[in-house]
Amino acid sequence: MKSYFFIPGNNPKLKEKLKSIEADVLIIDLEDSVGEEEVVNIIQNIRTIENKAIFIRPRLFKEDVFLEQTLKDLLNSGFRNFIIPKFETIDDLRIVENTLVNLSIKDEKIILLIENPKAYHFVKELILQTKLNLVGLAFGSQDYCNETGLRHDLDLLQVLRFNISSVAKAFGLVAIDIACMDVKNDDAFHKEMRLAVDMGFEAKFVIHPHQLDLLKNYRIYSDIEVKQAQEAIDEFERLNKPSIFVFNGKLVEPPHIEQYLKILKR
Repeated sequence: MKSYFFIPGNNPKLKEKLKSIEADVLIIDLEDSVGEEEVVNIIQNIRTIENKAIFIRPRLFKEDVFLEQTLKDLLNSGFRNFIIPKFETIDDLRIVENTLVNLSIKDEKIILLIENPKAYHFVKELILQTKLNLVGLAFGSQDYCNETGLRHDLDLLQVLRFNISSVAKAFGLVAIDIACMDVKNDDAFHKEMRLAVDMGFEAKFVIHPHQLDLLKNYRIYSDIEVKQAQEAIDEFERLNKPSIFVFNGKLVEPPHIEQYLKILKR
């Protein structure tokens, strides 16, 4: 599972951390983890960052106001990859589109962060209607719960998380799972990871170096699962790859073979 690592934009060692943290994707956060009054100075500070392939999560929507200048400043600084938070409707995304068009930007990469019920319930329509170059879909569970009154509990979030993963798969986007706020609770992180894997997520938001280590060392499949998969594939090949066969008392069909191969590949 890939790691999408958030670093607050106001971190005094931001540039050093961007070079030292070995995550799959680095994200400079200009939204929840920083004050609104800090954003201008942060953007000025990160202009000199050489790695413009990193993602930025900017604060773009404040109540009914689109903070266009923030996006323009980031684009003019050379950044092209963004996580878009707090949007609700296609009109919100069209405003982002227009800003890109006006600056002749065509190489953007966008991850949509679903954080409210309106965006969640119309996510498929949003994906179909937007002209933004979408590469990923993520779920912001804390904001969603705050807005809806839903208790932030993994059992209650299962359907919501699975639907985000499923929609991402339907449109060929990377499915990114929620961030775990319990940065020192290994059991909580492992539980989230297990559910994320079972729901088909390919990536997870990470907010602390310790979580990054946990993710890198997390074993998706146990030794027993790998052994069973190898034995099933060996039997499949021994029987000259039949359409169906019985292995250890269970019927094995093509979807099972695909799953066994997936286990061995990973």
